[in-house]
Amino acid sequence: MGEIVTNRLVRSFCELMDYKFTDNKKNLLDQIASCKQEWKSVLDDFFIKFNKQLITDKGASIEGGMQPNFIW
Repeated sequence: MGEIVTNRLVRSFCELMDYKFTDNKKNLLDQIASCKQEWKSVLDDFFIKFNKQLITDKGASIEGGMQPNFIW
């Protein structure tokens, strides 16, 4: 089950599943803490990109939602 979930997350959200993404977000949080970035703009930037990924997920069914499981 874990492999199925991970494979789908990597396929649909490869940027989020990349270690560089986590490192970049940590750096942004550090910049917010030191008042070098504004937290609302950081969240807005993330949400705009994430929302586009949700809308254009090619693995989702026509009706929306999760792709059906196939057992071979």
